[in-house]
This record gives sequence, C-alpha cells and structure tokens, in this order.
Amino acid sequence: MGCQDMVAITANDRSMIDLARKVSYKSQYDKYKIGAVICNKSKILGIGFNRHKTHPKAPNKYKFLHAEIDACLGVNEGQLDKSTIYVFRARKDGTMGLAKPCVTCHGFLTAVGVKTMVYTSNNGLVKERV
Repeated sequence: MGCQDMVAITANDRSMIDLARKVSYKSQYDKYKIGAVICNKSKILGIGFNRHKTHPKAPNKYKFLHAEIDACLGVNEGQLDKSTIYVFRARKDGTMGLAKPCVTCHGFLTAVGVKTMVYTSNNGLVKERV
C-alpha cells in the first residue's frame, strides 16, 4: 500500500467521523455497522454504509457493498480528487472498532483521487495521507 503519513486530527475530522458514526447505524448488517462520509474541503460529496445488495450474477443471493464504495456512488470522479474519506465502524456491542479500508477499497479510493483517510481504530482515530 505504500508509505502513509500520520496527520493530526482536527475538530472538523471529529465532526465528520461523528456523521459517519450516525450513518453507520443505517446498516442492517448484524455483525458490525460501517458508515462513510467523503468530503472535498468542507463540502460533503457522499455518504454510505455497508449493506447487502441483491445481484443476479452473485453466487449466493447477496453481494456485500462496502461503505466506502457506497459513499462514492453517484459522485463525479473529478470531485473526488484530493478528497478525504471518514470511516466509522460500530461493533455489535456498540463499541468503536477498526475501520481501516480493506485492500480493495484502499486501491479504489486511491485510484479516484482520495488523498486522506480518517478511520476509527480500537483505540481512537487514525488519519493518514495516501
């Protein structure tokens, strides 16, 4: 994944991660709920949460849609350049958990121009530039 720079968490980061927390509760996934908010400067471009989507070619009845991808749906790719994504994970018991984007989501986000990721960890927030 390359080298990441750790960056200080701001009041705006905390506000956006709180919005991602609220969005995460829309998920109906039983094990954990993930919410994502993508912004460019102070403008919110998209929000999303993890969910099951039916798909006719899926080997089983459902395909899982990650919150990071859901947040990007409907956003023009050019708007995502130099944007920041905020990702929150709520465990089944309601506690905050690690929400670092998976390898596939990380690759996708990097390809569309996301420059900063802020996500929950087991001990607080992590902010990294990619």
